[in-house]
Amino acid sequence: MKSLKILCHEKICLKIKEQLFFGGGTGIGKAITNKLLSHGSEVIICSRSKHEIEGAINEIWDVSDIGSIQENFNNIIKKYGQIDMVVNSQGILTHSDFLDVSPEEMELVFKTNIESVFFICQYAVRYFKNNSIYGHILNICSTEGLKGTCYPYGLSKAAAVRLTQGLGKATVRDGIIVNGIAPGATATDMMRQGDKHNWAPAYGIPSGRMCTANEIANAAVFLLSDAGRQMCGEVMVVDGGESLH
Repeated sequence: MKSLKILCHEKICLKIKEQLFFGGGTGIGKAITNKLLSHGSEVIICSRSKHEIEGAINEIWDVSDIGSIQENFNNIIKKYGQIDMVVNSQGILTHSDFLDVSPEEMELVFKTNIESVFFICQYAVRYFKNNSIYGHILNICSTEGLKGTCYPYGLSKAAAVRLTQGLGKATVRDGIIVNGIAPGATATDMMRQGDKHNWAPAYGIPSGRMCTANEIANAAVFLLSDAGRQMCGEVMVVDGGESLH
């Protein structure tokens, strides 16, 4: 059986396919990339800068440039052949107070965190259907998208959650499986908690610590494997109990 390609941007039967990964070069995305590589996947990382991850292919691609998505997607298919899975892990987190959020900040966050995800999903679903591929799409959301919020990041992730749910329902009859993961506080550079042990203080988390990127990667492998094929439109929460009420 050939190894399967996964397209992953800045993700049991584990003969995982060739994957296109958006945001797969740092943080949670990097952990998913390494986990998929360890299971024999071919991973193409698409990101704005070069990331040297042994075994992965790195293509420079700024997904916030929405108008270039279709051309770049098609070029990668032509260059590398069949893609079986797409992982959207791209994201921008800003820290402006509500009263200080500018239209430019809002536009950049939404272009990166939801518009790019929407159109990458659109092109991926069209590609899978036209080529009779039983593909997977995995969107990395956030527990911030499950809460009331007035900040660009949380609002964009709320849209990503709803997109994942709706698309999962719409595509499962075609054999295209769409799911998501909503990580809670995770010890990555984005959270400025990149200590060498990847642990951090609890901040009210029942488990007593933040998640590690590797724990999110384990969930990603499950959802991208054949073990997750009966799950559709699910957004798996991995947060140490933080969102429990």
